[in-house]
Amino acid sequence: MSVTARLILGVFVGLLLSPVGNPAAAPDRRTEKTEAPAWDFSLPDAEGRKHTAQEWTTARAVVLFFIATECPISNRYAPDINRLVAAYTPQGVVFYGVHSDPGVGAVAARQHARDYGFNFPVLLDPAQILAGRTEASVTPTAVILSPAGERLYKGRIDNRNLDFGTYRNAGVKPDLQPALDAVLAGRPVAQPFTKAIGCALPSLAEPPTSPPAQ
Repeated sequence: MSVTARLILGVFVGLLLSPVGNPAAAPDRRTEKTEAPAWDFSLPDAEGRKHTAQEWTTARAVVLFFIATECPISNRYAPDINRLVAAYTPQGVVFYGVHSDPGVGAVAARQHARDYGFNFPVLLDPAQILAGRTEASVTPTAVILSPAGERLYKGRIDNRNLDFGTYRNAGVKPDLQPALDAVLAGRPVAQPFTKAIGCALPSLAEPPTSPPAQ
């Protein structure tokens, strides 16, 4: 075999053995990507216990109540929140309160939970991790998530508030409860978004009005 023929044969074999010439030898780039968990967070509750999304894996649904210590609209919903928690916890729904005001610390959140009878974890979210992920901007806002973290409902608990300081006393229509019923029945939520009316969460660019209580 001539020198030229040997050179051509060597190049051909090299192409076959290379990732370009031999697809079977090419590394699978898909296996090299590492996806971050859909809900990668660790937040303390008012009692100092850490909570993560791993707690959701066995739940049928997750409800986040974005609440505030000084918001009268949020506080007026405490009896409704407690009623929903009592009714749906036995059905496999997991509930959390969330304080996304960086000015609210553990002491204030703990006292607020005692004052309003909240017997479920109340998370401290000063960096607004959960608020940002769910696009919650006012309190109270209710969010329903699937165990995988898919947002199934976001908005008001019911339609009693017409505007800030204006609300109806009769003909109040629930929004969160029928959404929960639909999720538990395996049906799509008929109205997955409603407008929540309440107190705006402070921007992280704004300093808190007072230091958070520790």
